[in-house]
Order: sequence, then structure tokens, then C-alpha cells
Amino acid sequence: MARQKKCRDCQWTKQRPTEWRPHAVRDAGGEFFTDAGAWELLADLVEGGHPMREVVLRHPPGKRAYEMKVQLRQDDPELYIKVALGSGTVIGYSFHESVF
Repeated sequence: MARQKKCRDCQWTKQRPTEWRPHAVRDAGGEFFTDAGAWELLADLVEGGHPMREVVLRHPPGKRAYEMKVQLRQDDPELYIKVALGSGTVIGYSFHESVF
């Protein structure tokens, strides 16, 4: 679903706060991500079996999501990605440098 524009959502709402900021993250080549590039990376990581863990969200309460950390460039902070599955959609909650 991450590869299909009509099946993805990362809009911030009060009920579903997001930090989807691909334009502030540099890819492995040193360029800033585009929105499409962020979703493509996510799809590549999932298809490649990158480790992720299930977490329970506070907003909306009780909803489950999946998070992963990715080291794109040796000297840069890890990339933090968090997504959830909706009804026929994938919801991007986080795409930014890891602060953990």
C-alpha cells in the first residue's frame, strides 16, 4: 500500500498527530527525501524484512502501529519511521531523525 498514492495518508489531525517530515531527512546519497521517496523507502524496508516492532499509540488511544529505526548514512542520526494500518490505507505517523 505504501507504493500506491491513493492508499497512504500522513495528514496531521488533532486526533491523529503526525511528524511526517521527509523533506528534513537526507537519504543515503545526501539529498533530502521527497514525499514519494519516503514512501518508497518504507516499502523497500518492509519488503526487505527490516526489523520493526509493534507499539500502542496514545493518539488515537489503543491503536497499534509499527516502528523502525534505520541508519541511512554513517555519521547521521538514525531515521525513525512509524506507521499504522488503516482500512485499506497505510498511515504515516513519523518520518524524521530519531531522538531516542
